[in-house]
Amino acid sequence: MVAFNGAIGVGSFIGGLIVDSSGPRPVMLAAGAFAFAAMLLTALGGRREA
Repeated sequence: MVAFNGAIGVGSFIGGLIVDSSGPRPVMLAAGAFAFAAMLLTALGGRREA
């Protein structure tokens, strides 16, 4: 499940970068960055807490 969420986070982050480069969409970029950060926190700390 973590890997699936991670893939979504990375996809959102990359998608946000692509959309941001083609047009001003800081909201998409921020959402992608937040998902990417949440994925990192889950991957690093989720195993210890779970």
